[in-house]
Amino acid sequence: GETMAVTLAAGSNPILTADPTKAIQTMTAFIVSTAKGDAASGTIKYQSLFAVGATLFVFTLVMNLLAQRLVKKFRQVYA
Repeated sequence: GETMAVTLAAGSNPILTADPTKAIQTMTAFIVSTAKGDAASGTIKYQSLFAVGATLFVFTLVMNLLAQRLVKKFRQVYA
């Protein structure tokens, strides 16, 4: 659900920029637009899809670990 909201808000312009007012392409949108069916194993397309997917996984894992650490640190225990 949030992927569509981010994709709609960010746009779908595959140009990397640091300016937050410019349209960009999210990693998920890249995967969707590049895959479009089959990607033959061993091709650049397949490897780039795998690299973007792995990057997205690692980023999500790191964010979840940070969130768990923050919750553990600031959790209030009620007796």
